[in-house]
Amino acid sequence: MRYSDWIQKLHVRSWSEGRFERHLNNTMVHFKGNRNDLLVGFNSQFDLKKPDAVFTPWGSAYAMDRDISFLGFATHMPNWYRDGWPEQKILSLKKEGFFKPFNRILVAGHSMGGYGALIAARHIPNATVVAFSPQSTLNRDVIDFDARFGRANRLDWSDPQSDAATAVAKLKKAWVFYDPRQEDDRRHAARLMGKTVTAIPCHLASHASFLFLNRMGIAQSLIDDIFEDSLSVPAFYKAYRARRHLDWYRNSLVKYLEKTDRTDRIPTIEKTHADMVANATDLKINRAAPDYL
Repeated sequence: MRYSDWIQKLHVRSWSEGRFERHLNNTMVHFKGNRNDLLVGFNSQFDLKKPDAVFTPWGSAYAMDRDISFLGFATHMPNWYRDGWPEQKILSLKKEGFFKPFNRILVAGHSMGGYGALIAARHIPNATVVAFSPQSTLNRDVIDFDARFGRANRLDWSDPQSDAATAVAKLKKAWVFYDPRQEDDRRHAARLMGKTVTAIPCHLASHASFLFLNRMGIAQSLIDDIFEDSLSVPAFYKAYRARRHLDWYRNSLVKYLEKTDRTDRIPTIEKTHADMVANATDLKINRAAPDYL
């Protein structure tokens, strides 16, 4: 896995403080912005599937653009951060008083990163979490339904503290975005429900809910609203209507109609989608948007 030009950008922007650490398969990145907010990002395993993958800390581009501080963790193996190093680093940083100066802290990630965010945020005072399509655990004794990540299923999940369903009660607030038609993700989300969690169904986004939102062009404004604690569910679904302009959404809807034996509706769906795209104004769709923030 190669490192991208974000390291060069850090030097060019002359950030006042930063650090970069490697430990076995783990990476930690920190840089300090001028605003008194912090984004803590956890990378997913998506990049690990690409032979020419360029490592980009999840959330670093957003933090640079917003001039806020960033702390990022990545594991370069699909191990769901089960070696415990990120948690150890966060506890060490907490002891140092690292988190005290920040007014607002958001911990975020997608899939494996969403799981990592939910687990780690309980150690960060007053942190809010946003997790996209997260797993709650991959302990087959607890969840017998998710066999998508065979290598990770074979890891040691016996520690009760490894179950995000037990961690959410300790969080200040968490947002969980998932596709309810993706059965495994729906059942993980159900395990994460609680007083501290707002669950947002994203129909037909599949397991790639963050990528779906990013290609719709609403992911960054969504993170802005969560940072500001101003996101409302009705406002989200109003913005979510932009999905109608994505080919991805049309294709997912067509597959759903085929699966439910309603193929007679497909020509109408395809024509309506083509007309909407042709007549749309001020489109924010970005079909090349990446799966990281």
